[in-house]
Amino acid sequence: MPDTSIIEEYKRRSSFSPNTEQENENNGSVSVDSSLTYKLPTLERSYITHPSQSLPKNRKATKRKVSTFSLVLILVGTAVVVVFYISNVLSVNHLMRQINACQVKHQQMVDEQELLRAQVNKLSSFERIQKIGEYQLGLTFPKESPIPLQIDRDRISEAEQLLRQLGQEQNDE
Repeated sequence: MPDTSIIEEYKRRSSFSPNTEQENENNGSVSVDSSLTYKLPTLERSYITHPSQSLPKNRKATKRKVSTFSLVLILVGTAVVVVFYISNVLSVNHLMRQINACQVKHQQMVDEQELLRAQVNKLSSFERIQKIGEYQLGLTFPKESPIPLQIDRDRISEAEQLLRQLGQEQNDE
């Protein structure tokens, strides 16, 4: 059997009734006219506390245990990630040492190449070659200007004919 006192209380609160102005100020009603007011229902939570009706009780909170397999799997996964990270760091360090060694070798080769270029320039200078030619080989610059050679084209053709004849005679033998 439903509790009729709650229903009557709701009807009483939501009824349309004229009130005095003093009541309007205190109970939260809205004035439509100076003589009439509409009383707004107030929403209050009231729990039914009859012995026959009881609220359902919450379940007990149960702690969920982490399984051993999940824990081992997490630890193995973490260990694998750490091992990969450490191996990556070690390989990067090894590569950096190799790069530094290659850079040092490159710089040494560049320095040696510059030294060799300077020696080539020094040894191929005109003054040095002139001194070696004069003192060691006894070469001197000519006092007279060279005589130009004049070649006659007729004499060249005669020489070529003689060479052909000699070549034919050697082939015949």
